[in-house]
Amino acid sequence: MKLIRWLIGLPLAAVAIIFAVSNRQMVTVELWPFPWTADLPLYLLSLGTLAVGIVIGALFAWTAGSHKRAQSRSEKRHQEIRIRNLERENDQLKADNERLTREAEPQKSLPAA
Repeated sequence: MKLIRWLIGLPLAAVAIIFAVSNRQMVTVELWPFPWTADLPLYLLSLGTLAVGIVIGALFAWTAGSHKRAQSRSEKRHQEIRIRNLERENDQLKADNERLTREAEPQKSLPAA
């Protein structure tokens, strides 16, 4: 898995670096109706927008999966409770089995004198 990350991440990083070097000209960004303007390099505007989109998408994906994570935690708790109950029942059955085995053994008679 680590190798796959490197095989995908390294070329993407190279493309981002080449893009940044190639697009250094300044652009003016205005957010209507606000009175603010900003002069930013084109690469910063593009890569920054991409980064913000990735973060927003990750947040949406994380919130969409919250139901499944909660359901998984609940099932895990129920399984742990069931395992404890079965272990307790198993211990009780072992104790009963030992007791019944001892009771069923024939009593050794004393030797005749």
